[in-house]
Amino acid sequence: MSRALCVLVVLFVTSYAGAAWADDSTGTTEGGGEGSGEQTWPPPELRTRPPPIVIGELRSGGALGLGPIVGSRTGISIKLQPARPHAITLDIGATNFTNSVSFALGYAFSPRPLRGPNGISASFYIGAGARVRLLVVSLPDPDDPEESIVGVATVVGARVPLGLSFLMSGFPVELFVEAAPAIDFWQAFGIDIEGIGGARVFF
Repeated sequence: MSRALCVLVVLFVTSYAGAAWADDSTGTTEGGGEGSGEQTWPPPELRTRPPPIVIGELRSGGALGLGPIVGSRTGISIKLQPARPHAITLDIGATNFTNSVSFALGYAFSPRPLRGPNGISASFYIGAGARVRLLVVSLPDPDDPEESIVGVATVVGARVPLGLSFLMSGFPVELFVEAAPAIDFWQAFGIDIEGIGGARVFF
């Protein structure tokens, strides 16, 4: 039954669009007679794009944001956003489950935001980037197999952040949550999903 309903809706929309196209194409010409005037479907109001949203409409502050993050990586987050919808982010922090320091550098793209009451807006974003983790590991001592020495291993990988940020007009603050599937491919191989949340203040 649902398939039949979908077919009926498609046929209705198609017939309506065809009728509107035919009406416009057989209308009067500029000289007043009937003829094959210019086709005006879709109408001009549907062909025009809404004006772009500048970042100053969503929040105050400058292009550089800085603030804390917690989660899979706990530390600080830096965001450079001179204009919508593009941004560069850098996160630096320690991981919770391994003795390591992690760096994540990436690009983020944010489509048109959703605006709510009281100047609040929500923006979905997606990006791509790289992460570098410095792992503290114990290695066997080549001079004494019964002893071990502490070393640092550098693991490089890629990540795809997916997140949601919240802004308020007139305030230089951004709140955000993010999940990022990641894969390590150099010095070690592994797949995991990072989850972080935080806030940034823009200057």
